[in-house]
Amino acid sequence: MPRSSDPDPRREPGSSTLLLREVPAHLGAAPALLRSPLLVALREAPAARCRLYVLADVAAPAAAPPVAGALVEVGEPASGRSALLRALAVEPGHRRRGLGRRLLADLLTELRADGVRALRCRADPGDGGLAGLLERAGFTVTSHAASEYDVPNIRHRAVWLVREL
Repeated sequence: MPRSSDPDPRREPGSSTLLLREVPAHLGAAPALLRSPLLVALREAPAARCRLYVLADVAAPAAAPPVAGALVEVGEPASGRSALLRALAVEPGHRRRGLGRRLLADLLTELRADGVRALRCRADPGDGGLAGLLERAGFTVTSHAASEYDVPNIRHRAVWLVREL
């Protein structure tokens, strides 16, 4: 029988019990709930330059998966310490509760403390609102990337967003 002090795994993650932590960035590191967007990003980026951050609920059981995660590729020190946000994901059962905003805020603080001076991100259409989240967090659109093919129904439009830290 659970004691009253045991955390309830069905409860909402509390903002005071969330912790951002860095975990090794390799193909087996992404928890199952974050695997899809993070694995795609890890396949495209050199793992040696990537950092995987997860937002975990420390009041949840130790085996509980994180509620959100982000993959960041950090440039060389000579590049002015810029970084590229490759992916940001929130576990489907925890979406629309401000966890993406919390993850991004904690991530910006962590990167700033590590000497990163700018964070860039390429947002595609149908990205689940990533561009809107970034713009609300102070990112600005720096350019539009467009690709058009001979077939009139195929159009791909993306935007690059950046934020100085």
